[in-house]
Amino acid sequence: MKPYDRIKELQVRERFWRHHAFPGWKSFLLQYFDAQKTAWSPTDLAAQFCEKFPDEGFRVVSNIASTCSILENDEEILSIKVDGRNYYGRPDIFKSEEGNKKMIESIKLRPKPKAFSVPSTKKEHGFSKINANRSIEDKKTLMKPEHKTPNQILSRAEHNQKRVDDLRAAIAQRVLDEKTIPIDWVDEYNELSIKLKRI
Repeated sequence: MKPYDRIKELQVRERFWRHHAFPGWKSFLLQYFDAQKTAWSPTDLAAQFCEKFPDEGFRVVSNIASTCSILENDEEILSIKVDGRNYYGRPDIFKSEEGNKKMIESIKLRPKPKAFSVPSTKKEHGFSKINANRSIEDKKTLMKPEHKTPNQILSRAEHNQKRVDDLRAAIAQRVLDEKTIPIDWVDEYNELSIKLKRI
């Protein structure tokens, strides 16, 4: 079984990009684009991969966007801009001008996927749905915060790496949404990146 077919199987069953057999976005996208005769934007790809997991979409868009920019520099993947959005594909699909025109027209006809947004960190407790017939004790029990003891505490390096990943994803999403990036995000990202390089 080819690596691409194995990845495709995993894609159906679970979040394939979290699986230990996932080769990384660079290798995966090169294989994926080999099997495609069209160009895709990071949002298009995330919409395909995260159909059942929209909360993962913004992170996947971020990973794909950064990977594509690296691959583009290697000239293994090329990009075109259609209606202000970048689409990526293998160089052979951009060869003929006529083929390129047809591809651009087909891209324009595609339905645009919804942009992924960073999920809210607020938990929904459902207090507004409390049945009026419930006793006061039941209501008090529902409103008590649940304290869980962590099984494991992340090391400072792991915590910093997670924060860097979150910042990278949030910054990439802001770029895709064509919004300004808060300076404190950039400063924190730079500070943590320097710290992680020292370790």
